[in-house]
Amino acid sequence: MLAIPKDFRWPSPWALIVDEASHLGLPGARASISRSAPLAKSLSAELQREVVAGHPLKGVTCVAIGFNKDDENEFLFATNHPDYPLAVVRLTWMVEKSPRWPRAQSLAMFADFERHVAEANASATSQ
Repeated sequence: MLAIPKDFRWPSPWALIVDEASHLGLPGARASISRSAPLAKSLSAELQREVVAGHPLKGVTCVAIGFNKDDENEFLFATNHPDYPLAVVRLTWMVEKSPRWPRAQSLAMFADFERHVAEANASATSQ
């Protein structure tokens, strides 16, 4: 599993996850109000709760390491999957029926993550 480089600076609007439980609060409240299935106790467990057979991260060890401050559903996971060492995942907060969801983008290294964020930021500012 990739470790966060010592000199890595999180590109805006991303940040390191310090308190994983805080990222489950609002989605958990929504699930309670809508009486949908309860959320998992961690982001990694939530990811596994959501994915179905055929999803590239099904059964893969994943650790949530970063979050998008502008999108409460988007997280960066480090994984033990050789094709998905890093994965940007947009959680849906529900058990999915299709392996297309939750959307996961594979990234080989932190430099790829920085490029991904730069492209997303450029796309957002051009709209």
